[in-house]
Amino acid sequence: MNRLQMLRRTGLLVAALLMAGGCQRAAVEHDPDPQVAEAEVHPQHHSPWYVSVDGDGPFRMVTFKDVGMNRAIPSPDDPMLEVIAASLAMTLATDEVLGMTTGVDYDAALVDPDEHTFCARSHLYVDLWRGEAPARWGYSLWSGCNEHDQFAWHEVPVDETAGGDVVDEVTPLTESIAGSLRSAIERDCYQRHC
Repeated sequence: MNRLQMLRRTGLLVAALLMAGGCQRAAVEHDPDPQVAEAEVHPQHHSPWYVSVDGDGPFRMVTFKDVGMNRAIPSPDDPMLEVIAASLAMTLATDEVLGMTTGVDYDAALVDPDEHTFCARSHLYVDLWRGEAPARWGYSLWSGCNEHDQFAWHEVPVDETAGGDVVDEVTPLTESIAGSLRSAIERDCYQRHC
């Protein structure tokens, strides 16, 4: 069963809709790449879509912030953010090591940056961006709002063979996020230095 079939089976209509049509943190000095730096100049948006997580893991909620996805019309209502949330939820649930019970939920209040100033415990913040030449997704994972709370930063090549299938396009991104989270859980380390 491919990822699109899995997303449809779980009742998430995100992929079909697309095919038819974090914290307040200071700027992070994490990438000397001028394209990423340029992307960070664009408006940043918190996504109203989030992943809820049940179980014994360290996080109960995963939220997303677009810090430079280079979208034609940046908006917190961009369905791409929902697809990323749904894909990550599926990846976390089907990962043999993590095996988390997840769901994708919507909370319009999350688009307000003031909703992210309290740096909640049991909350994973994911910053997302997109670079070009070569095309790549980027992300950083945060367990809080301080610079030392950033425990992962990666860029992942965009799958050029996805052929416009947004689910396939974001799969390498969400698999990498899950891999970073798996590594942090195995080390019991959710900060830059442990």
